[in-house]
Amino acid sequence: MPLEFSSYLRAYKHDKKLRGFCDEWLLAAATGGVDAEYDSRILRVVKERPDSALMCAVSLVELSSEEVADETLAGPFEALLASRGAEYIDVVCELSRAVRRLPRILGYIWGDHIPKAVTRKIELFSET
Repeated sequence: MPLEFSSYLRAYKHDKKLRGFCDEWLLAAATGGVDAEYDSRILRVVKERPDSALMCAVSLVELSSEEVADETLAGPFEALLASRGAEYIDVVCELSRAVRRLPRILGYIWGDHIPKAVTRKIELFSET
């Protein structure tokens, strides 16, 4: 069950390991792209600790510059929503009201691997 939505905001300020991963991920995104190693690490966290995965996804958005593409930042959210969408979509939608860039990022999440009910909610809260 997801935490209170405010628990996901600025989580990087309270977790050095999370901040370190976010800094590495954002550097990779800015200098040539996030590779399979980063994707597999996020997928593992989605399966084992989905709250941590959402904290990571939100932290990446909060820490990123406009130079990091929205579609790149959508990846961690897409991984979480494909695996745990029914459980986490409401908190992601609530976060989209608090994190300025998130509605734009949600517009890049699509595909048959996302449950239909989750896709419909994404469409309501995204800027497409």
